[in-house]
Amino acid sequence: MLISAIAGGQDASSLFGQILGLVGSLPFQVIGSLVNILLIAIPAIYYESGKVVTISAAFLELIRRPLRYLLAGILFSFAVTLGILFCVIPGIILMFITPVYVNRIFNTDMSILDAFSSSVQAVFGSQHGISFVLINILAALVAVIIGFCTCGLGLLVITPVLTFYIQNAAYAKGIIS
Repeated sequence: MLISAIAGGQDASSLFGQILGLVGSLPFQVIGSLVNILLIAIPAIYYESGKVVTISAAFLELIRRPLRYLLAGILFSFAVTLGILFCVIPGIILMFITPVYVNRIFNTDMSILDAFSSSVQAVFGSQHGISFVLINILAALVAVIIGFCTCGLGLLVITPVLTFYIQNAAYAKGIIS
């Protein structure tokens, strides 16, 4: 009776199935998020080291410190979600630090909180911060247009290209030094 009331009229087996589905998909979502962050991390590692990053080297890096990357992702997701909940604009603004934050997480031994705060300071405390944000906005618009015009297939090419471009812009503008 209590479960039925909580579930809004659903029977217990349906609710149990939904909960089990969410719990069962969690490992795949975590792994997917870690692999997805490699799209930003590979250019960050490349521009920091100057060496070509192979797929196996990228996955080895991911396996080397997975807890650091998971905690960094949780902090960032929490900050962006909080920013969107309070007022949409701060959450969107925080998303512009993603390339710098990922660079700091993968290429330094800073604590996660220090990496986050220094990323915010690097982007919004720099004289070139506004132009870096505008580059991010322009890159997102280009990706949307290409994705729309190619029914999403162009995103397979443009997304990695733009992540390299944005990391290069961050170094060229002195946002990452």
